[in-house]
Amino acid sequence: MFIDPTKLAETTKEDLVSARVQVMNAFEELKGELEAIDQQLIESLPMNEQIIGDYVVKKTTRTTFDITLDKAREYGAVKVVPEKITPATEAIDTPALHKLVKQGVELPTKTTTRIEVIAAEQDNEQ
Repeated sequence: MFIDPTKLAETTKEDLVSARVQVMNAFEELKGELEAIDQQLIESLPMNEQIIGDYVVKKTTRTTFDITLDKAREYGAVKVVPEKITPATEAIDTPALHKLVKQGVELPTKTTTRIEVIAAEQDNEQ
């Protein structure tokens, strides 16, 4: 730990900022390591779900439309989101894009794959 959590109130602002920068740097390094590990798991898992040791490792793939609001407007796939906290705004109408794809229109997509690791349920009966 960079600063004892019980001493935060008495820590100077300079020390708090320094600790925050250190934590963010460590976080970025760990995030990079996690991404590299996940990429290796994505490439090496032969199926979408596998039990490895005491864990269930799931590989999920998601495809989303890779389209800007302006391009969606050209296809007539824009909706107005009603005012709640902010003024009403335009947003991409994803169901309308799905309808266009079903009609044969080719739209750009982006596929992302992620890894989820969950502790396998243990049989507590002995």
